[in-house]
Amino acid sequence: PPPLRIPLRDDPGSVERCRSLAGSDRAAARWRREFGAVALDLSFWLPEGEGDVAAEALASLGRGCCEGAADGERSVGCDAEKLGEFVRSDSGRRARTYRMTYFVQEGSGAEKISKEEALNIHRLFLSRVRDKFNVEMR
Repeated sequence: PPPLRIPLRDDPGSVERCRSLAGSDRAAARWRREFGAVALDLSFWLPEGEGDVAAEALASLGRGCCEGAADGERSVGCDAEKLGEFVRSDSGRRARTYRMTYFVQEGSGAEKISKEEALNIHRLFLSRVRDKFNVEMR
């Protein structure tokens, strides 16, 4: 195939287009999520006879907590991942475990989130999970 030609100008649109084609933005975002992130777990008993708690619902609630914690220079994001489910053999009671990963959003000032900052967001998140989903933490 013929070589790809990109007209380079010094305007933000051209620079952004060049970076997106080079993949450097995706690589930086992946680095932030893998090495600049803090992962914290939570486990809770599901309420008897009530619906399920989806990872996306937790991630959405977590993003709300992160927005409240953002300072003027950077913003924090989070992802939720279901790790497993436990069922008590004697009662049939179900518990779920999730991993919340907190990271600095792309384009923000710092590249890493501190463990202390992630713990503060996580504490707020846990209280909101209890209230919204009526679950008992393990």
